[in-house]
Amino acid sequence: MINTERLILLPSDLHMLESIVNQNWEQLSAQIDGYAVENNGWYEDFQVFIWMRDLAQDGALETNWWNYLILHKADRKLIGTCGFKGAPGPDGVVEIGYEIAEIY
Repeated sequence: MINTERLILLPSDLHMLESIVNQNWEQLSAQIDGYAVENNGWYEDFQVFIWMRDLAQDGALETNWWNYLILHKADRKLIGTCGFKGAPGPDGVVEIGYEIAEIY
């Protein structure tokens, strides 16, 4: 987990990814300490979560660093996701991706 003054970046796990894929927002909220999960534009491409869930099920996804849920502390809401698009290259460089609700 990465904890800043305003945000928590919480590594997603298989159970969280299952909740997202099943769009079980109540269950996801319980898994992320009661933070609200709303349809506020926190994700752009839903298919990515299916792909990540499948990788996690196969054991091919390092969930401790691959994908993070972005939680806004003051508003207690899930506002986005971020993570690495793959393992580091030979030069140690990784590409990151992120999506944040437009309001944030």
